[in-house]
Amino acid sequence: MQELLQMDAYWYWWMAACVLLLLEMILPDIFFLAMAIASGLVGLLVLLVPGLSFSWQFFSFSTISIFGLVLSRIYLNAIPPETDQPFLNQRAEQFNGRIFTLTAPIEDGVGEIKADGSFWDVYGPDCPAGTRIKVVGSSGIILNVKPVETVQG
Repeated sequence: MQELLQMDAYWYWWMAACVLLLLEMILPDIFFLAMAIASGLVGLLVLLVPGLSFSWQFFSFSTISIFGLVLSRIYLNAIPPETDQPFLNQRAEQFNGRIFTLTAPIEDGVGEIKADGSFWDVYGPDCPAGTRIKVVGSSGIILNVKPVETVQG
């Protein structure tokens, strides 16, 4: 049985690479792609060095997979993918620089505006309702604002 497994072991690694590539197509995250490349390389290594023991094959697969995963994470962090919705999960960020009218006065630093159909809490200097304010930043889901008259630029 051992001889049967060693005879064409490179085919097993190449089949594993194909299965991992299919998984990458279904679940894209570069995780399975790195492992598929590692599996293909180990298959090539076994083809070139036929007597390589399974423990060395698995060690090579593990090492190449980890190296590939680390490189892919470095690449993804250095060059984040472009998106057509950069503020998708950061709704407050889309209001930076926009001007709104207070629906509730800012008292003790806290007020409220209506922005794009929803109400948002705001922090800023005390102002009466109806004052035009500009969003200058955000802290989580709270918008930081200043009255338009005091905003520079």
